[in-house]
Amino acid sequence: MLPFTLALSVLTGLVFGALPAALTSRTLVPGASDGITIGGRKMRHALVTVQMAVSLILLVGAGLMIRSLYRLQQVDGGFQTERVMTMLLDLNWAKYNESEPVRTFHKTLLEQL
Repeated sequence: MLPFTLALSVLTGLVFGALPAALTSRTLVPGASDGITIGGRKMRHALVTVQMAVSLILLVGAGLMIRSLYRLQQVDGGFQTERVMTMLLDLNWAKYNESEPVRTFHKTLLEQL
């Protein structure tokens, strides 16, 4: 997911950054005031409009996601968390490389606990 997001952000930056830069960096035509044609202005206005629409969509989506995460934290999980013990086991996989010794280890560990 990270490479896709990175590629998408670079592509978006190139499209919305390089295209307007290319339109404005054209050499000035003698007699033209700013070097931007009518079609170039329309393209610039269209790009700005698209950028504003995408920004608004992203902001609304981020707001909805934050609200959903907040509401998820308020939901009762349906189980009691008092007097619960957790632990992380990192087995030596050279010794426990098959499933049966791992099951035996877990069974022995649960019996001893």
